Amino acid sequence: MKNLKIVMIVFLSCFTLFLCSMLGIALASGSGSGWFLHNQGNSTPGRYSLVQEKEIPIADLEDVLKEIHIDFGMNSHDVYFYQGDSDALVIREYLNYTPDEGQLSTVALESKELVIRGKRQGFFSFSLFPFQSQDGYVEIYLPDLPEYALESLWVKTVSGQIRSEVPFTLQDRFQTTSTSGDITFPTVMAGTFQATSTSGDIHFQSVDADTLSFTTTSGDILLEQTAGTVKCSTTSGEITLSKAKGDATVSSTSGDMDLGTLEGQMSLSSTSGDISLQGGTGHLHASTVSGDVRSDYLDGDFQLNTTSGTLSLLDGKGCGKAGSVSGDIRICLQELNGDLAISTTSGYVDCKLPGDTSLSLEFKSVSGDCSTFFDEALSFNKKGNQAKGQYGPDPAWNMTVSSTSGDLRISEY
Repeated sequence: MKNLKIVMIVFLSCFTLFLCSMLGIALASGSGSGWFLHNQGNSTPGRYSLVQEKEIPIADLEDVLKEIHIDFGMNSHDVYFYQGDSDALVIREYLNYTPDEGQLSTVALESKELVIRGKRQGFFSFSLFPFQSQDGYVEIYLPDLPEYALESLWVKTVSGQIRSEVPFTLQDRFQTTSTSGDITFPTVMAGTFQATSTSGDIHFQSVDADTLSFTTTSGDILLEQTAGTVKCSTTSGEITLSKAKGDATVSSTSGDMDLGTLEGQMSLSSTSGDISLQGGTGHLHASTVSGDVRSDYLDGDFQLNTTSGTLSLLDGKGCGKAGSVSGDIRICLQELNGDLAISTTSGYVDCKLPGDTSLSLEFKSVSGDCSTFFDEALSFNKKGNQAKGQYGPDPAWNMTVSSTSGDLRISEY
């Protein structure tokens, strides 16, 4: 038994050493992901070789090509779009191994649809080195097509990147899907738009569509400009939306949201991530559990909710509701144009209102205090934890503040 154990230990040690050696050789040989070795436009970067090239003259495309359908759901191909320098649509495929018959991707123009479909490939390639993964990418060079010539673009990969250097103007649908690869595009115009990734990042410079959907699990979403009804959702990734015109629904579980200027109905929600809005016009509904909500400026009505986070509206014109359990609330309005309702359990309430406003105030608390710049217009109970009164001539708006142990302070804007 002892000798058998010794033999097994020696065998496992030798086998482990063999695996490490082969892995080192494979890494030294340059095998790896297509994006790491790909140098945007070089014909044979790294150890990748051109294995097939197809050209379709533009004369054969006009009034014939309406859709581009690319499916690499069976392998890890990257997909790259470039502006071509000829009157033809060019497709080039590169692989880091010598393909067997039937392993090349198929390219066909069928019923006004260009279909590029990858073939299933093995996880390992033994043609060069053991444990060298079979990998590849496809370059697509687009000719100058008439505006709105294309109706739809559909691209799917598993772990491959989807990147474009050219804008797309589509009559109908734009859809990209990747599991772990990044999706990066400049300008896209379409009827409906959808970009989905599990762990890869999504980055678009400008998207204009009737409806837009961006979804990731752990990947980040970076959008510089959108127009249309937009929906962004992620679990642990961060969301950055610099400018949006149209209704926006943005949600995250633990990722932060960094939002620029938004116009329309704004629905923002997070569990533990922070929400930051530079400026908004329209209705704002923002809620978190433990994250903070901050809006630098808002022109419109609002509904803000948090459990333990801080709520901050630093400047704006509007009215609305704000509620917190243990988080502080700060509301600063240069113009109040509606009712204001604020509730908190142990959080502190700090408000700034214009000196020429007219309102009715009612403050109720168990142990909190009330302090305003118009105390003389209010009636306080003996404990000072309740106050009621009117400020200004013919007050049109009602302000109600309730708390358990939180204090209220109202200063002049």
